[in-house]
Amino acid sequence: MKTKKKELMEYLILYHISEKPYHGYKLICDISEDIGVPKVSPSFVYPVLSKFTKKKYIQVILHDDKKVYEITDLGLGYLKENSEKLEKILKTKDDIREFHLSGGTKLRSILEVLHSEYFNLDSEERLKIGKCMLNFANELEKIIYEAKLKKI
Repeated sequence: MKTKKKELMEYLILYHISEKPYHGYKLICDISEDIGVPKVSPSFVYPVLSKFTKKKYIQVILHDDKKVYEITDLGLGYLKENSEKLEKILKTKDDIREFHLSGGTKLRSILEVLHSEYFNLDSEERLKIGKCMLNFANELEKIIYEAKLKKI
């Protein structure tokens, strides 16, 4: 069973290639920009490209010693058959981009720094950070809870 993230990325990869031929690195850059993250992992993209090549959804053309991926009629047919799912995924992609650009990427980055530096802080700095994290978490929780109540 596919995870939502994996399914989303597979459809985005095939969708991008349906728009124009791509070489791997440019595809990674464009998808990363499209969803608002610094860089999609090549270790995820290249196996998907290989999978789609085996399924004959895409074909590989050598251009200036680079592999260029083009969609096939079978790949276009797959996207057409799954057009409702693709539309939902494109909407989800826009939501993910908005989340990352509105602070999600910055928040993740600072949490990684905090995780590695926390033990180098003195007790007063740890206390300040602890209060800040609890206040922030409580505020986010409140916003989400209120939003859910509106939908009921």
